[in-house]
Amino acid sequence: MSTGLDFGQNCPQSISTGPIFGQNRPQSMSTSLDFGQNRPQSMSTGVDFDKNRPQSMSTSLDFGQNRPQSMSTGVDFGQNRPQSMSTGLDFDKNCPQSMSTGVNFSKNCPQSMSTGPIFGRNRPQSMSTGVDFGQNRPQSMSTGVDFDKNRPQSMSTSLDFGQNRPQSMSTGVDFGQNRPQSMSTGLDFDKNCPQSMSTGVDFGQNRPQSMSTGVFFVKNCPRSMSTKFG
Repeated sequence: MSTGLDFGQNCPQSISTGPIFGQNRPQSMSTSLDFGQNRPQSMSTGVDFDKNRPQSMSTSLDFGQNRPQSMSTGVDFGQNRPQSMSTGLDFDKNCPQSMSTGVNFSKNCPQSMSTGPIFGRNRPQSMSTGVDFGQNRPQSMSTGVDFDKNRPQSMSTSLDFGQNRPQSMSTGVDFGQNRPQSMSTGLDFDKNCPQSMSTGVDFGQNRPQSMSTGVFFVKNCPRSMSTKFG
């Protein structure tokens, strides 16, 4: 396909514009999202959520695990690997870190900050602009990123990677599971929950979906298309 989407599994695919959400196949995309697993990926601008493979991105987010990463501007949420960033955030665990401008969220090391986020555990946190990576605590953020688990969250513009909690976002991305989500513009990767989106993409499974413009990748449900995928 020159322009389109491929939702199949276990088959080769090349597309010039559009994402591939299958599994176990190679993918090359210039601007897109790749949520597959166990395959090589090269992206100039985008997001890579794959696991267990090398990745190089110029401007992007990398949520993979157990692989090397080099980023000029971005965020690295991998684990157990070294990271060097000129401007950005490093959320790796148990690894050395060097940053000229940024924040170090690694564990098992001393940290002192006069102005910035709190990354401890089991404590309340309120931030107008920042990032909170703690666990098991309430959080309110006007602009930022919340990776906490098991707590309510409200964000106006942000990314939420938590699990098992309600979320409302006007613009952003929600990778949580098992919770309701409403988004005016963005992506919803939740599972087993209702979703309504005016413009965006829904990669969830086994749930109803209404979209005015966007793409719907849910499995095991009827599909109708007029000017959308859903």
